[in-house]
Amino acid sequence: MENKGVKLCIFCGKPVEDPTMDVCKADASKAMQAMGKKGGTTTKERHGKEHYEKIGRLGGQKVKELVERGKKGLVEEKDAKP
Repeated sequence: MENKGVKLCIFCGKPVEDPTMDVCKADASKAMQAMGKKGGTTTKERHGKEHYEKIGRLGGQKVKELVERGKKGLVEEKDAKP
C-alpha cells in the first residue's frame, strides 16, 4: 500500500519509518511471528511431525553432552588448583 509516495504498514496502515520495510516498528514483532508460523507450518507439511521429534531428541542429546563436558571441566579445574 502506498499513499502519495509514503509507504504504509501492511498491518496497521500507518506510515512506515523505514521505506525498505513493509511494516512499522510497532508491528515488526507481529510480522516476525507470522513468518515463523508460516515457516513452521511449511516444515511440518513437508517433513511431518516426526521431523520435530527427531531434531528435539538431537538437541536434547547435545545439551546433555555439553552439560557433562561442563561438569567435567569444573572437576578438572578444582583438581588443578593448588
